[in-house]
Amino acid sequence: MSKKILIADLTVAVAVIAIGAIMFVNLINSPKQRLKYEVMNGNMAITQYSGRSKTVVVPDTIKGKPVKWIYTGAFGSSREVRFLDTFIGYKPTGNDKIEKIILPDSVDFFSYGAFSGCASLKSINIPAKVDTIRPNAFSYCSSLTSITLPDGITAIDEVFPQCTSLKEITLPDSIVSMDGAFTDCTSLKSIAIPKGVTKLGDTTWGTFGKCTSLESVTLPVGLKSIGEKTFLDCSSLRTVVIPDTVTSIVGGAFNGCSSLTSITIPKQVAVIDDYTFFDCANLPSITIPDGVTTIGTSAFQGCTSLKQVTIPASVKSIGKDAFGGTPWANTPEGKALISKLTPKDNAENVSQ
Repeated sequence: MSKKILIADLTVAVAVIAIGAIMFVNLINSPKQRLKYEVMNGNMAITQYSGRSKTVVVPDTIKGKPVKWIYTGAFGSSREVRFLDTFIGYKPTGNDKIEKIILPDSVDFFSYGAFSGCASLKSINIPAKVDTIRPNAFSYCSSLTSITLPDGITAIDEVFPQCTSLKEITLPDSIVSMDGAFTDCTSLKSIAIPKGVTKLGDTTWGTFGKCTSLESVTLPVGLKSIGEKTFLDCSSLRTVVIPDTVTSIVGGAFNGCSSLTSITIPKQVAVIDDYTFFDCANLPSITIPDGVTTIGTSAFQGCTSLKQVTIPASVKSIGKDAFGGTPWANTPEGKALISKLTPKDNAENVSQ
């Protein structure tokens, strides 16, 4: 992979700065827009955009070579400033004013943070050949309302965090991984998870953490794990149908889902982990399936509408404050079971 920067002769613009000369290539018929690029494996990679136009049209070839990659931070709203090899800080690029980007069909790869911080971006086409989108490619694209991903993409981990206007997203069945994909997408109302996805979550804020407008989600048969904080603070989520293939629901998966009124825990789940349903304030009842052995610390704490709980004989342990603040915990049945199944060390802690 060559790192040598080539200069196109479409109309060359030279910008001289204190530490040397940086050469850009003007976009065809658009003197207000400039691209910096590199040759990589015989193809062109866009490494930096600079311009004042609200609409950017990326050419399909430069010097006869196809444009294949949008490289790290190429359209980012800021970029690093260095003196020799010393990092100084970040400089705004002005790319947060871009409203529309038109990409050629030749593009097949978006690198890390490729469009990060394009806060005014409303429209972008994802070419059919794109099969790789790295994390944060569209982070903080807060004006993007809809996007369609082509078949062939397998992972969108942490790709759309803070896309606060995103309402519609079309996902292909080729996707198998989407950890942290939609964190803080506060306008997203519904989504269907592709059938190839077997796990969700496993990032700091989960796949849908803080998606406060999310009302419904369709989980695929074949899903095995709902990871930590997957639906953290999804305060509009009302019902969730969890497929029987799920065997693990990790701590905090539904923490703060204050509108949740109905959920069925699959029979294969053995542990209701810590804080799994913490502060699900509108959940009126829950049936713990036979086979569950442990209900973790604060698992249902703050579920202030929880009046009916069915606990099977398979449950051997109830953690500290598992049902704290629930009406059920004050019923004779609730008090008896909690007293019986709370380990002594936890019981001592509760009394302190």
